[in-house]
Amino acid sequence: MFIEPSEKVRVGLILLKRAMAGYILKELKKEYGTRWWEDGVKGKLRPEDLKNTVEPSDTIYDKLHKLDSNALINVVIGNWDDVFEKLLKSHTLERIPN
Repeated sequence: MFIEPSEKVRVGLILLKRAMAGYILKELKKEYGTRWWEDGVKGKLRPEDLKNTVEPSDTIYDKLHKLDSNALINVVIGNWDDVFEKLLKSHTLERIPN
């Protein structure tokens, strides 16, 4: 069965988002405690990245899961020095064989 490359990418981004959201939440809560949303997410993203998180009834957990894959990657980049470098540096792409 042939699967279009665009469909493979779409599914990959869905899986990436699911995996990243939980991991980001865990690590930001360890670093920032109860201020993980304000300091670790909201303070690292542009207003347009947060456009899907404006529903007043949403919890901050809901808001994190509403971010798209690009915004989640930007959260990691924005917290690289303080949170993720020490966790992921040994797993960067230069160590992955071709």
